[in-house]
Amino acid sequence: MGGQILNALANRNHIVDNACILRNSGGTALVASAAATAAQTGQSVPFDTGGGYTEGKLFIDVDTCATGTTIGPWVIVLQGARDSTFATYVTLAQLELGTAYGPQSTSHSTQHSTGVYVIPWSNDFGGEIYRWLRCYSRLGNMYATTAASNAPSVGGLDYSAYLTI
Repeated sequence: MGGQILNALANRNHIVDNACILRNSGGTALVASAAATAAQTGQSVPFDTGGGYTEGKLFIDVDTCATGTTIGPWVIVLQGARDSTFATYVTLAQLELGTAYGPQSTSHSTQHSTGVYVIPWSNDFGGEIYRWLRCYSRLGNMYATTAASNAPSVGGLDYSAYLTI
């Protein structure tokens, strides 16, 4: 987990528990939409809240974020599901990074890039409790039309994500 996110957690009096890591930055930028994997967290994925109402903050430490008018927004979401397969899921929290094509995160900025972002969340959505949590990344418009082998030449997205409860 990156130093910036550890400092942000410590400055807000949060205890660091490795079980709450949703994604570790890997040094290689993502070039396709994907859920965080156990290899990226060092923990079992997805995160199990235990089944009761849970709320906290999602700390996202963005190491790499390509921006530009042709790339479009990168979206990092906290998904919740009733079972660990994520056959059906909801978005509990969301952060958009990069060039704005519409509403952005709650700060309403037109462009975000690297840094630490803190987003509140709860696993109650529409009166339903979602026990299982994971991070999912949807990558920008450029990669929809660019071969994956060419994608790293235009940038990418790499970040760490950590839950507090």
